[in-house]
Amino acid sequence: MQKEVRYRYASERIDNRVFFIPFAYYFQVRLGTVQKLLSWLLLYVVPTSFYMFLQSGLLFSFTFSGLFNFAINDLLVLLLVFNMYELGYIHNDTYSTLHELTPALRLYPENLVFFYRNAKKIFSLRIVYSVIAALLLMLLNGFAWGVLRVVVATTTMSLIFLWYNYWRGKWNVLLYLFLVFSRYLPFVLLYPVSYRYIFLLFMVYPFVAWLERFSMPRHRFNFMKVFIPEEKSKTLFRLAYYLVCIIVLHLSYICLELPQLELLPFDMLALYRAWLWLYLQHHSVKNYLQG
Repeated sequence: MQKEVRYRYASERIDNRVFFIPFAYYFQVRLGTVQKLLSWLLLYVVPTSFYMFLQSGLLFSFTFSGLFNFAINDLLVLLLVFNMYELGYIHNDTYSTLHELTPALRLYPENLVFFYRNAKKIFSLRIVYSVIAALLLMLLNGFAWGVLRVVVATTTMSLIFLWYNYWRGKWNVLLYLFLVFSRYLPFVLLYPVSYRYIFLLFMVYPFVAWLERFSMPRHRFNFMKVFIPEEKSKTLFRLAYYLVCIIVLHLSYICLELPQLELLPFDMLALYRAWLWLYLQHHSVKNYLQG
């Protein structure tokens, strides 16, 4: 059977060095624009850092040395987690596409040739990066349960991504929720665990990303056609999601007498989605809605 190739090049040129540099691969191969990078920071880095900060206890016992240690911890967890998540992207874009009937090609032929020649070196170096980050976390925090939780969660995330890459087809959407959430969860495991922050991290992006996954153009589930009948409908759907979230969560927090500050990432994303919806009424954004 002949393959139906879908071209998803995010950048006009992809430097082979991105295979070795943490975050560079994601930016050049998956994002491609500064606007999408800023969106990623708002959707991923801000919420994870915010809830990790709240969980650290620095809000009520602030010191500059404590803030410095937190910043280092946050950066190390980010490197440990997202470097391994990028490795999942690399595996998907190079090996998984070989077995798909309708592969999405994100790498140019010269990039693929370079990768297959240097695959062992690329995977080995990427793993070394995350091992170093884990060791530095241990040096900074001691051999604490929090560090162990982060390492176990990151390892589990990598295994989920590997499973996801081999489970191709319509129903791998069921695994997608765990895959996306697995890259958020480690950030709230280093310090004493708060299940409220885990829930908020789950709702701030992984859950809505999972709902959207039911509306992928090739496998649009019937029940999602009501909410997302076509790709451009996602902009309004995302805005509606965050508006519902801030209304329900703020009312719940008022009734339960919980601090409204904890909902700041939802407020920020609601404003962002409202601004983006208005902006797109008269403008277009490169690579927008291109997964």
